Parts: sequence; structure tokens; C-alpha cells
Amino acid sequence: MNSFLSQKKRQAPEWRVSPTPVPYPEALAAMDERVNALLAGTAGELVWLVEHPPLYTAGTGAKAEELITPDRFPVFETGRGGKHTYHGPGQRVVYAMMDLRARDRDLRAHVWRLEEWIIRVLADFGVVGERRKGRVGVWTLHEHQEKKIAALGVRCRRWVTSHGLALNVNPDLSHYAGIVPCGIRGFGVTSLHDLGVCVTMDEVDAAFKQRHSEVF
Repeated sequence: MNSFLSQKKRQAPEWRVSPTPVPYPEALAAMDERVNALLAGTAGELVWLVEHPPLYTAGTGAKAEELITPDRFPVFETGRGGKHTYHGPGQRVVYAMMDLRARDRDLRAHVWRLEEWIIRVLADFGVVGERRKGRVGVWTLHEHQEKKIAALGVRCRRWVTSHGLALNVNPDLSHYAGIVPCGIRGFGVTSLHDLGVCVTMDEVDAAFKQRHSEVF
């Protein structure tokens, strides 16, 4: 067993925050590089917090008819699970390159932990986030309607994960009109600022860092 893997349960992951929007192809390449290093035993886990320029991504389950306006923003196919989603300024994307070989080799448990992480971060700002059966992600009530505030999408290669979650802090919610978010019709999207919780990205990042060790 390599040294990184044997120490995983007591070694905190590297924590990285990108100060400017990261082009999506660069993020994909960086995640692949880190996953390869984890598998080779030459690097440890990484939690990477980014924003992206406005774009849509298509997961492995995406359907063409769910991309309503394909010319609005660039569309990137990606190897993560899930369907179409939006990324853009004001949304905190958290890429979690985690080694499940040192945990439970359970992808469902990893998804549960990502959801739990979001729920605890939201609670820090007085927002109740909830799971819904059959609807991946984290949901909350706004104006008497259930709306999605965070999305998840994970890729796993030989028990090392990449991709992760996206929490709406203060994105332009009208940008979601170009897709059926995550393939789920009949529900809207919201954000912390839309809920009247006008926190900064730095405050959100601090909450993610504080709650990480509680869940992972």
C-alpha cells in the first residue's frame, strides 16, 4: 500500500481555491491529472473550489431534447454522471478528488457525503437543505415551492472520484432557462442570494472547509 493511501484517514486533503473563473477544459485536464497521481500514489486527495465562465455540461445520462438553447453558451460533454447542468459566475463548484479505497469503496456513500456536506453548509447560513428521493441534489423551499439549490455529479475511476458539487451562491438564474436542469422537469432553481442570504463566496468557502472533516 502506498504512503498516501495508508495515511488517508489521518491526512487532510489539499485545499485549493482558484481566484478567477477556470475554463472548463482546463478543469477537466487538471482533475484527470490529479486522479492519475492519486492512482499512482504520487499525490493525495484534493478539494478544489472554482467558478467557471457561463457554460452547460452534459453528463453521461444527458438527453439532446433537454438542451433547450444549445447556442446560448458553450456545451461540454463530460464523463461525470447525471444530465445537463449550468456553471457560471456566482456558483461555487467544488471538485472533490477523493480516494474511496481508503474509505468504503461505496460510490453511493460518497454521493450521500457530498449531499450531507452541502446540507451542513446551508445550515450555517440558516437555510434548510433536504434530499428528495429520485431527485439527486439538494433542495429547499422558496416561495412555497421546492427548488434546487445545489447539484451533484461524480465520476469514479478505480475508486478515485472527481467532479463533485455546485452550490448556487449568486449566479444569474436566468441562465438555467437554456436546459432542463439535471433532467428534472417541473421544479425551479434558487440560490442563497435569491433566498435573501447575501453571503460572500469567501464565507461559503470557509463553511465548506469547516464542515468537510465532519462528513469525510
